[in-house]
Amino acid sequence: MNNFLKLNSTVDFFKGVVPIKPVYYTVVVVYLDGFKKEYHGIEKPHQYINKIKKNPKVKTAFIRD
Repeated sequence: MNNFLKLNSTVDFFKGVVPIKPVYYTVVVVYLDGFKKEYHGIEKPHQYINKIKKNPKVKTAFIRD
């Protein structure tokens, strides 16, 4: 019989659970003069791209595959 639904067995339920690891992305920023720079370890790339595009020296930015 499975002990999953028993109320007193919560200790067994959490045994062996792997913590969630954050996913990191690489964002490529292209400046107006054609210079490209990669920024590694970005956790929230869409927020980072929106902020970096406000810089008048930035032509475009995207997430590298």
